[in-house]
Amino acid sequence: MQLSHLALISPLLVTLLSGCSSNHNLRDGDSSLGGGYQTIPVNTSIYYIYVRTNPAIVARHDTAKEMFMRQARDACNSDNIGIVNGKTQIYHSKFDPLIVTETLDYAVCLDDGQSDVQIRTSISDYEQS
Repeated sequence: MQLSHLALISPLLVTLLSGCSSNHNLRDGDSSLGGGYQTIPVNTSIYYIYVRTNPAIVARHDTAKEMFMRQARDACNSDNIGIVNGKTQIYHSKFDPLIVTETLDYAVCLDDGQSDVQIRTSISDYEQS
């Protein structure tokens, strides 16, 4: 293999091996590798956040959680965040045997001072809509 071919293939291999996160907003459609995030406001202080890693050889729970926290901090404009109903799951990507890790959680902006009852009611209302 020529050095020029190796230079072209290396970034793709690193991406697939590492299962890196993606800064792609899934509201704009899927990214080329499939990773990305979507942040949906439930109200002014609660956000439903879905993140999906790019395909990798191993599950990347740490990458998915890190990606989630980055989106939560951006949505709340603060590091003072609560997480409700955290779910992380893995599945085989369309590039089998590569694995995708996704996290689906609610981020609560704690600086806004909503009570537990208000938070539970807002999330319940959102899930029933």
